[in-house]
Amino acid sequence: MEAILRAFPEELLEGYQRGKEAVSGSLLHAPKAVLFCGIGGSGIGGKILARILEPLLSFPFLTVSSPPLPAWVNENTLCIASTYSGNTEETLALAREARKRGALLLLLSQGGKLEKEKEDRDIFVRLPGGLQPRFALGYIVGGILGALEALFPFLSFSQDLEETQNHLQAVIPTYASSQGLPYQMAQEMANLIPVFIGIEHYTDCVAWRYKTQCNENAKHVAFASTIPEAMHNEIVAFLHPEALPLAFVFLHDPEEPSCCTTMARMYLKHVAKRGIKTFEVWAQGTSSLCRALSLVAFGDWLSIHLAQIHTEDIERIPIVTHFKWLLRRLECSFEGGRKP
Repeated sequence: MEAILRAFPEELLEGYQRGKEAVSGSLLHAPKAVLFCGIGGSGIGGKILARILEPLLSFPFLTVSSPPLPAWVNENTLCIASTYSGNTEETLALAREARKRGALLLLLSQGGKLEKEKEDRDIFVRLPGGLQPRFALGYIVGGILGALEALFPFLSFSQDLEETQNHLQAVIPTYASSQGLPYQMAQEMANLIPVFIGIEHYTDCVAWRYKTQCNENAKHVAFASTIPEAMHNEIVAFLHPEALPLAFVFLHDPEEPSCCTTMARMYLKHVAKRGIKTFEVWAQGTSSLCRALSLVAFGDWLSIHLAQIHTEDIERIPIVTHFKWLLRRLECSFEGGRKP
């Protein structure tokens, strides 16, 4: 897993090339919306890209994790279906319904049912095998960026990718080190429940990535929250801190509104004076892509160090595997419900 995380910058560029090569022609007409369909480790890439692409597109880029497919999806929609295994039931059901409605499909997987069911009109980006979905993020993000650049002539990500690669290559050795901040934070949080707080439209999706990476890699309870929403409810919930072994990690982007930064600092002071441990992590880089992935890489290494402290097997997620097996045995389906 450490070798895979160290190769994150190269995986991003390889995914980008795979995405560009998968597109053989141009669009007959521009879509009126893009809908990303994916869940779990295969889905986080769409949430991150929605934040990055929002200011670049003249049409919405939205995400959905499970059925039902939104009613507005039709032949004017580009649907991106991402399932690393190719067998994720939620994503397969969304892709099948989108195909019925005439949407253009951009598919990403290493094979499975998603590949078997693809039609000639679909665009298929093959991902390399042998990974856990959550560690294929570089290939997924890069693959989508490459395909979108090939489909939409007004998009160009080469400079952003170059900056991101150079930055990640420089910082990942420090993130991996026992002298680095991710390791130090993991040591301080090992017996606490971290709450990762992001800024809406900037770092909220990354906060969710931190939560899920701590859950899966370190088998550690963690939560995610968002400002400004948290300032309207969550902040009143700390009257009994002795019963709450929490740590708060505030994730910032240099371009976030100053009002949100102020809110985060107010929240930090509010919990710190009650004896709760707090941290701040700032995104680095010029482009939105670099800033988002700099935070992602930081959080991934934080979760790896936490797993090592707990002596947990980073790859194994037995309870998730068991529940998937059980749902298949019970013949649960997102298409037509449970069979008799």
